Amino acid sequence: WDEYGGAVLTLDLQDMGGGGGGNDKIVETMDFFDGSVEAGELEGQGPAQSADKRLNALRNMLENAAVLIEGGFYQEACDQLWDAYGKCDGDSKPPDLVAGDAAADLAQMILEVIDGLGCE
Repeated sequence: WDEYGGAVLTLDLQDMGGGGGGNDKIVETMDFFDGSVEAGELEGQGPAQSADKRLNALRNMLENAAVLIEGGFYQEACDQLWDAYGKCDGDSKPPDLVAGDAAADLAQMILEVIDGLGCE
C-alpha cells in the first residue's frame, strides 16, 4: 500500500507497442504527481479529509489510465485522461481536485500523454 491508501501498482510500459509516446509519458506524469505531493507543491483541494480523498481520486485516475494503456485500451485511457485533465486544469467546471504550484504543470503533462496517445 502506498501513502495514498491504495495498492502499489508496478507497470512495465517501456517496451509496449501502440499508444506511441503515451506509454513513457504516463509514467513520467505519475512520478511528477508523486514528487509534487511529496514536495508540498500539489495537494488535494477541499476541507480536511475530503482534500486527501480528492488527491487520492486524481492519483487513481492516472493509475487507471496507465493500466488501460498497458492493456492496449487506448480509447478508454483517453477518456480517463480527459477526465483527469478536467480535474486539474484550473477551470471551475468541473471543480479541480488538486491545487498548488504544480497543478498547472500536471495538467500540461496530462495533455502531453493525451497527445502522445493520439486522443481526440
